[in-house]
Amino acid sequence: MANQEVEDIALREEPATEGRRTESYEQERPVHVARAELVLAADETHWLRNLPLKPDPLQQVAAAVHDVRPELGERAEVYIDLLPLTPARMAYLRRQANARVAGGRGGMGGFFSELGKELGSFGSELLNEFVPGGAPGPAGPVRQTSPGEMSPAGRTTAPVLTKFDLREPAFEVQVLLRTQSEIPGRAQAHLHQLQAAFDAWKAENYWRAAGFNLGFIHIGADWWPWRRSFDRRLRTGLFRPRKTNLLTASELAGLLKPPTRHCSHLNVKRSGGVVPPLPRELPVYTGQADVLPIGYATGPDTLERLYGMPLEDLFFSFRIGKSRYGKTETALVQAVALALAGHGVWFLDPHADGWRRAAPLLTQHRSWDGSGRSI
Repeated sequence: MANQEVEDIALREEPATEGRRTESYEQERPVHVARAELVLAADETHWLRNLPLKPDPLQQVAAAVHDVRPELGERAEVYIDLLPLTPARMAYLRRQANARVAGGRGGMGGFFSELGKELGSFGSELLNEFVPGGAPGPAGPVRQTSPGEMSPAGRTTAPVLTKFDLREPAFEVQVLLRTQSEIPGRAQAHLHQLQAAFDAWKAENYWRAAGFNLGFIHIGADWWPWRRSFDRRLRTGLFRPRKTNLLTASELAGLLKPPTRHCSHLNVKRSGGVVPPLPRELPVYTGQADVLPIGYATGPDTLERLYGMPLEDLFFSFRIGKSRYGKTETALVQAVALALAGHGVWFLDPHADGWRRAAPLLTQHRSWDGSGRSI
């Protein structure tokens, strides 16, 4: 009987549940999210700071995300969406700016402007939430001088141009910031660091978080009336910027370019150099019939030589560049080298002056010295 009981016992391996418990725990770990939409604080005719390339404007952004730790489920995201303004819209904005210069805001705009002044800074921000552009920003309403207008001192002032008077592309801009973390408070801290990075563009105009302050708390994109719309824009790519978020190409250039060599922060991934080192097997051109000259370069021994490429490795070549950068000259040298080596050549020169200079080289014998230069 005992033997029968032993025979009826079957052993089976219990599947490991530790991994599944860990995976479910990772999925159930709460994630804290912070959101902000950046809008222009002052009137759209006021300029943001035009930052130079040195130091790199993205240095501040790179420093802001330096403390983001992916192992804690942390992320910091910046979304910048653009829509170019049509020529008709640009013409309308120029006429509108000229009208403001001539007679102030006027109409309903003047009504909301005066109402915003009476309500103070809180009232102005509240009006901007429901009537975008209706109240003046913290920098105050637009005040420009029209041509020939007399200043209070009695002197005739010069006209003041807005950024829409310049023949420069302009865009509607939507800037959304989103951070997350598993640790309470860190998402908000990362969001504040990102917002502080955008202070580098502060000049006549500057970026601020959409919403309004109650003194002890900011009510903005993280609150339930606007949170759903914010997440929908991130999820679907919906473009719905403020009507006053209008910027020119020069104001946006620092944000849209990749980090340059002047962005020296450690958390920027480097390419290791745009120009790769010279291959050691590349032959030196000395007039070989099966080698095409491609240009002078410094070799591993720090000496400059004329290098070439074996014709068997060359299928076709394509060269682009600015005017007077040597494209035609290089093609002319290569065509002459192929012709002197006995190959057939067809050189199509729209200007015809290059081939006239090359013709004498094809009517006399040419030889090469050891350095690759013709004698």
